[in-house]
Amino acid sequence: MHLRKVIYILSLACCFGPSFLFMKVGGKEVPPLTLVALRLLLGALPLLLLLKFKKGSFWVYRRHTKHFLTAAIFSCFFPFFLITWSEKTIESSLAGLINGSTPIFTVFFAHFFLPNDRLSKQKVLGVFFGLIGLGIIFIPTLKREGLHIQGMVMVMIASISYAIGMIYSKKYLTNLPFLVTPIWKLIIGALIALCFALYFESPRSILVPSFQAIASIFALAFLGTALAFIFYYRILQIGTASDLSFVTLLTPLIAILLGLLFLGEQLRLNAYLGGALILLGLGILMGLISLKKIKKLLSNIGIRKRTTVGLADKENTDD
Repeated sequence: MHLRKVIYILSLACCFGPSFLFMKVGGKEVPPLTLVALRLLLGALPLLLLLKFKKGSFWVYRRHTKHFLTAAIFSCFFPFFLITWSEKTIESSLAGLINGSTPIFTVFFAHFFLPNDRLSKQKVLGVFFGLIGLGIIFIPTLKREGLHIQGMVMVMIASISYAIGMIYSKKYLTNLPFLVTPIWKLIIGALIALCFALYFESPRSILVPSFQAIASIFALAFLGTALAFIFYYRILQIGTASDLSFVTLLTPLIAILLGLLFLGEQLRLNAYLGGALILLGLGILMGLISLKKIKKLLSNIGIRKRTTVGLADKENTDD
């Protein structure tokens, strides 16, 4: 994989990873729809200023509104709302872990809807290791904490929504000038969230949040939304939807680390083992670890085993 693409993927993971922490902190004082509306609106502002500085056009692309609307629903409003709401009942680290299932849905859907992004043995193997790692982390946590199934299902649906949004954006919106698509998506998503928030949550009656909650919302907007969407569309322009989905194999590790440091969430041995398998899966998916190397490694292990057994049998015979 090209070095620039790897840098973009790692950068995007560093933007998305802390988002679970910020949603958890901000969501304690701000209702989910209102938080999503603020996140999307504040996230759109720096991108609009950057587009204006670059003297780019915005309104002229309104003919693509139906594509912007669809992408905004599946990539922004729906998953952001579901994850924010879910974190009222489950931990931020668990939300990050479940969201790591996005690649399996993306790879599967891309096979049917994107002709240049077909399934391969390498992709299947990488996703397999990633999901095994997630299972090792997820299952003991579920049994130990007794978390609500509703919140976990919400994050799983959000992961499917992310996958649909990635594939739709890759299919219909990658040929537009840089920054145009993310700005349209964020503004449309913000308007949808604002309409629902005004109807269901009455944002005007919300008490002034604490400094910690306000800081989390701004961090969520600028780091987890504005900057993240810049890397998001850079990856889509030079890579595939599957490349983009690989980010969600790395963000769980960041979510766990931040949950441990700032929220006091426990990290046990199974998390380290699962994290190692997730990184292995990520390396295979990104092409950093080839099937040939894996086969060679397994072959060497098999040779060593047979050699060890043979030497042991020989020693027993000599005795």
